[in-house]
Amino acid sequence: MRALYMAVLLLLVSATAALAETAPFHVGIARITIAEKTPFDALIWYPTQTEENSWQAGPFPIPAS
Repeated sequence: MRALYMAVLLLLVSATAALAETAPFHVGIARITIAEKTPFDALIWYPTQTEENSWQAGPFPIPAS
């Protein structure tokens, strides 16, 4: 019986996820340098209203603003 409840729950969650609207925001990105003993760069992803532009991070194209 527990397996039946889990199956129904999984079905409901997947159905609501499929019907979800697209996000009302786009992706923004900022690169910062962390000043530690050995400094390193970090990328911060955040929601924004600005349209994405494709840019390269090494061999990977990143669609973010």
